[in-house]
Amino acid sequence: MRSISGVFLVALLALTAVGQAGASVRDSLALRITQVDLTRFPYVQLKVEVRRNGLLQHTLNSPDFSIREDGIAQFVESLACPGDSLTRLSVAILLDRSGSMATDDDGGPDPDSVKLRAAKAATSTFLSFLESRDEACMYSFASSFAANQSFTNDTARLRGALVPISAYGSTAIWESMLRTLDSLRARAGRRVMICLTDGRSQKEDPRRFTYSKVIDKAVLERVPVYIIGLGSDVDENTLTSIANSTGGKYYTSPGPADLEAIFGRIADDIITDACVLRYTSTNPASTDRCVSLK
Repeated sequence: MRSISGVFLVALLALTAVGQAGASVRDSLALRITQVDLTRFPYVQLKVEVRRNGLLQHTLNSPDFSIREDGIAQFVESLACPGDSLTRLSVAILLDRSGSMATDDDGGPDPDSVKLRAAKAATSTFLSFLESRDEACMYSFASSFAANQSFTNDTARLRGALVPISAYGSTAIWESMLRTLDSLRARAGRRVMICLTDGRSQKEDPRRFTYSKVIDKAVLERVPVYIIGLGSDVDENTLTSIANSTGGKYYTSPGPADLEAIFGRIADDIITDACVLRYTSTNPASTDRCVSLK
């Protein structure tokens, strides 16, 4: 993978040159790749800043970009930009509070268990990364969906919404994810959903609530879904499929102690002024290639 990373450094220089060469004196255009993520190669994620006359551009779409590897066109699968410069990010956080989150170290009942306390603490740390132009909401689910706090940039209110959450009941995960996506539909800025769960769908009507409907809605609304699977009793294949199909990421958390680091990685990924472009390379071999982005 080292050679591929080097190639993308070359692409950065070429990209900047392309942007400047195509600009007039009165309309200076500059493009800059700020981050390259090859952790899931051949799936590639780029963070790209586009400035016109020095100002960041927030309303770009996939057709505005073309990417080639050795002259071969690559399909831009998704492009997420902040959109509204007044609101950079709208992130919906959905926490599992089902009965499986309510056990202590000995397997006994504990509505505010180690797992749930760690989930709250990690979420609280994530909130500390948000800035005034970022808004979040806090939702949770067990047998039913609960809107604990609507969208706000007041992190104190968001943290306060975590306090009364306790664990009990079954796992209505697909219904809750669909309702979370509904809440993001009219939101400004880059829209993202984060879901933490330690279990599997239980007692949901399969005619109304399925993971495939979650994928369809997220793709339609252009909302990447980031999912954290806590522990070993999760359907990793299904959760990974949702994340990959929507432009998000799936993270495995072996235990509660891993949650804070994972939320930190998600924060690094989504809290940005850059546009996030994703594509799957048609040349999956670990070889050098010339990459150009226009």
